[in-house]
Amino acid sequence: MLKNKKLLVLVLCVIMLGQSTLGMAVSFTDVNKTNISGWAYDYIMELANKGIINGYPDGTYKPENFVSVTETLKLLVGIANPSKAQLTAALNKNKALVEKVKTPDWAQEIVAYALEAGILKSGELEEFYASNMLMDNTKVFIPRYNVAILTARTLGLKDKNTQLIYTDLKDIPTAGYGQLAALIETGVLNKEGRDGAFLPKANIKRSEMAKMMKFAYDYAKKNENLPVQTETGVVFDYYSTTRDMLVYTANKKNVSAVITDNTSITDKNGDVVKLADLSKFKGADVVVSYRLIDDERVATTIKFASDGMAQSGEYTLVSSRYSNNKYYVTLKELGKELEIKSNIVKNGKSTILLEDIAKDTKLELKIENDVVTEASLKTAQEGQYMVEAITNTQISLSPIKGGLVKAYSIYSDTPVYKGSTKVDLGSIRVGDTVDVSFRYTDVIDRIVLFPSTNVLTNTYTFLENIGDKIYVKKYNDSTGSGEGFAVTSNTKFVDSRGNTILRNSLIKGEQVILTFDSRDNLTQVQLSNYNNYREGTAYSFNEDYTGAFKFSNSKENIRVYTNTTAKVYINGVESRLTHLPNSGTAYLVFDSNNNLTRINFFTR
Repeated sequence: MLKNKKLLVLVLCVIMLGQSTLGMAVSFTDVNKTNISGWAYDYIMELANKGIINGYPDGTYKPENFVSVTETLKLLVGIANPSKAQLTAALNKNKALVEKVKTPDWAQEIVAYALEAGILKSGELEEFYASNMLMDNTKVFIPRYNVAILTARTLGLKDKNTQLIYTDLKDIPTAGYGQLAALIETGVLNKEGRDGAFLPKANIKRSEMAKMMKFAYDYAKKNENLPVQTETGVVFDYYSTTRDMLVYTANKKNVSAVITDNTSITDKNGDVVKLADLSKFKGADVVVSYRLIDDERVATTIKFASDGMAQSGEYTLVSSRYSNNKYYVTLKELGKELEIKSNIVKNGKSTILLEDIAKDTKLELKIENDVVTEASLKTAQEGQYMVEAITNTQISLSPIKGGLVKAYSIYSDTPVYKGSTKVDLGSIRVGDTVDVSFRYTDVIDRIVLFPSTNVLTNTYTFLENIGDKIYVKKYNDSTGSGEGFAVTSNTKFVDSRGNTILRNSLIKGEQVILTFDSRDNLTQVQLSNYNNYREGTAYSFNEDYTGAFKFSNSKENIRVYTNTTAKVYINGVESRLTHLPNSGTAYLVFDSNNNLTRINFFTR
């Protein structure tokens, strides 16, 4: 922890907006109006005196140094100014991913909140990690384009159609044009860039970051001071895409309000409403308070004055009754009773009476103005299972994709098929794979029996990966052209010990065993000819004073000399050790005597 605390002192950190500054003005020994960073003097000193940015313990600011990913996120999360409770909640929710990418301890809450607030995407975080940008004291810094996009998201900017005039537009992803234009309008970016160019892949200097953050903080502060307006309406719908939006009808027209992490949402009793539950409030009376930012309502509070109307969908029956010439149903998900127009319920091509339907049966309901206009049994709900036990009245099944064993009711006349042929219930054996469809919650409507799991135990020779197929041929078959098998997201690639490897680490000529499920889907590709296979992530390929290349992972460091006899492959193509790219992952293959025999390197 002491090491992390020392590192924390050295990073470009943010003090929450509104904190009082020290009585003595801040100064830095390397910041003045006459040196190379003099153009940024006013920006640096303003933010430093407000406590938004800090210098280093030696009294310098180092304006020409580059800014890292974590330092950038620290500044941007400071704009959002989350509470400690929000930071803690964000980390609890995103901890697995944050730890997976080895985020430094001091930055874990910051990164987690950036994910939760939509400032940062999970895919971007993993790319930063793969590029070695997240570690403390990194030498790989965040590009200008990424800083700009993260800033635009933090400020909640809408895309603008203003034409960009940068001379290097061809190097800028077109998806970001609208956000860059919006940043130019706010003053965060200069429309003329650096000598006319934006330089999307260049790094951001601390001096440049000070200017960007000065305008970003001013923009955010300006919006905080906008007046709050309030209007009443009726909820039309809730949408969650790139942003969360509540659509409601007010003054005879539909309007929308953006929901942020700082929006307070409560029901008619004053209880907090989660985003996941907003779809339940369609048709509810609502009071929305908002600030109008760039002609867009950004909600500060949303108060529902009534419950929402029930929507068409799937429900679980609790009970039904008949009273005063009307039928009623109580539904588990709603916790209340609704009128239903008829007691005739559709059951596929036939019908069934409402009073004959058992409790906990799933129903598909069409609902208008809190009245059920049509009801159907939830039929043909299917899944693939392994048979664990079977009697004349029950069958216990475990899901093929993983899950708990559960017992289901069957009858002597429950139809069982093997392919398209109808067979007796006694044809099912423990260990068989079956497809089942459910009529009621615990009642099976039909069983389709498949052969037991089919595993190809013959050894094959790997040929190549093309698109969504892997091509192999029978081992020692010198004449065959090979056969292609489809690879899906469920196909595993493992070494001879069962450790996961990546598909593009396979080398032409390697021996593999293919495993298929009962429907002939390829489920696993396993290397068969290496008894000692270790995975190592290559962090550095720079030749050191010993003339070696260093491969490192969390458990060991390995030096490999240029005169090694080990075969070297880059993305499956034979190469040389000195030709390795600057980043990627290497799988190191050793023989039974622990001698390095192969380096399988592939870029991310």
